[in-house]
Amino acid sequence: MMKKSGMKHVLLLGSGYMSEPVVEYLIRDEKIQVTVASVLKKQAEDLAAKYRNTTAVLLDVSSQEEYLDCLVQDHDLVVSMLPQALHSLVAKHCIKRKVNMVNPSYINAAMKELQSSAQAAGITILSEMGLDPGIDHMIALECIDQAIADGCTVESYISFCGGIPAPECSDNPLHYKFSWYPYGALLSTTRPAVFLKENQVVNIPEGGSLMDAATAMDCFSDFKLEGFPNGDSTVYAELYGIQTAHTLIRGTLRFKGFSKAMSSFVKLGLIDSEPCAALQNTATPVSWKELICKKMGWSSSMPSDAFEKAVYECIGKDDFRMDTLRWLGMLSDECVPHADSVLTALANHLEPKLSYSEPDTNWSFQHALID
Repeated sequence: MMKKSGMKHVLLLGSGYMSEPVVEYLIRDEKIQVTVASVLKKQAEDLAAKYRNTTAVLLDVSSQEEYLDCLVQDHDLVVSMLPQALHSLVAKHCIKRKVNMVNPSYINAAMKELQSSAQAAGITILSEMGLDPGIDHMIALECIDQAIADGCTVESYISFCGGIPAPECSDNPLHYKFSWYPYGALLSTTRPAVFLKENQVVNIPEGGSLMDAATAMDCFSDFKLEGFPNGDSTVYAELYGIQTAHTLIRGTLRFKGFSKAMSSFVKLGLIDSEPCAALQNTATPVSWKELICKKMGWSSSMPSDAFEKAVYECIGKDDFRMDTLRWLGMLSDECVPHADSVLTALANHLEPKLSYSEPDTNWSFQHALID
């Protein structure tokens, strides 16, 4: 990498949805040079070509650790926009080379284990630095700190946050578009959740029950929104300094109908991250109808009307869910994209249908209620 004198050098790992805003923000400072490192070479090169002081390199973090280490050593800061599972691998190299790191993901166990090593290396690793988690934390603490400064005791904290399309841009049955990693966005709908309500710990198991926990949110009267719990809310009692709270709920905001549509994918076995031999590159292409029949144990030779009837029964005889599946092409003879898993295929199939176009607008909401 050719360094410019007097410049600060930032290594941006990943070239997906959220990487361009990072580059755009960083190069506002003329003394910052950005290297976009991605396994998707053309995507990284296209991004670098749009901005000054930006270059692209090909990097597979999981298989090119030696090259990753060299890149980390040559930069002053690492911003990891990779999937959550890869952050700890990157962090180890940052610790080794004593380079600060930022990422937007929740802190998992692997990252927690590196805290003492990072402190010993004298570096800062900032996680949860996105919208949610991230900006929502800052808004929450601003409110909580002010309440405590005013002599109040926090008894209840409820916060719902989300990035969704502006109403005029929500032109699909889900009223949602991907502003981050599609695979992660889909997988998050099946994760477990824990929250505190009136001194009772409520557990929602993984596997799809989360979508059934969605409730109407009337906090913004002009919008039909719904919300569902997000991750483990109980850990924030200590982090926010509100151990006095009998209720602590952090949740995600979406337009009404999102959870119902997503639950149909769960019911049809499509949120499945396990390896799927039938979808490998060497396998004979299968249609969505054939794949769903295989997942549900139905005969793939059944007539289309019988297939749709079986799907209708499976999704609770819900017309909205059925119309959404049709709109997305999930009941058709269209071939499923080759992929390592059903979930990856689903993400690849939905991405072009649920992506922001150039004039679209993304809105961010947070509603926090502190008593």
